[in-house]
Amino acid sequence: MTETLAAGDPVADFELKTTAGETMRTPDARADDLLFYAIYKRDCETCQYTVPYLERLHKEYAGKGFKVWGVVQESCEDAAEFAARFGLTFPQLVDADLDVTELHRPESVPTMYLVDSSSNVVRSVFGFQTEALNEIAALAAERTSKLYRPIVRPEDDAPLLKAG
Repeated sequence: MTETLAAGDPVADFELKTTAGETMRTPDARADDLLFYAIYKRDCETCQYTVPYLERLHKEYAGKGFKVWGVVQESCEDAAEFAARFGLTFPQLVDADLDVTELHRPESVPTMYLVDSSSNVVRSVFGFQTEALNEIAALAAERTSKLYRPIVRPEDDAPLLKAG
């Protein structure tokens, strides 16, 4: 089996439609901004635990300089239901055929990637990782010139690691 795409590997660019029918392309999104995207599915307990933190990251830093996407391994209807259930406002890209998932070869979900205009993956995160999510937040704060606020906070009483 080929290894999971990781930091330093060439970016695996893709194009998918959102649950709203809009076509999103990674080359466009990462041309001028940091793009952080997570591959997940609705019946994964660690994914369910992680997505509220992704929403927090989106609310805190998304805009010029930083974007958050969800790449959902579900049908459009199931992806939309999952987003509604967790109050997710960042774009949900539908990977029902798992073509994008296969490009990244994750061993488990959630698997997350930070990419920019360079040709290599800047950062990869496997499962829920407190330190990694806060490092992504620090990079987003720097890129957007916003004040850094940790995404996973002490009052959350979150684990340091929750495997997918």
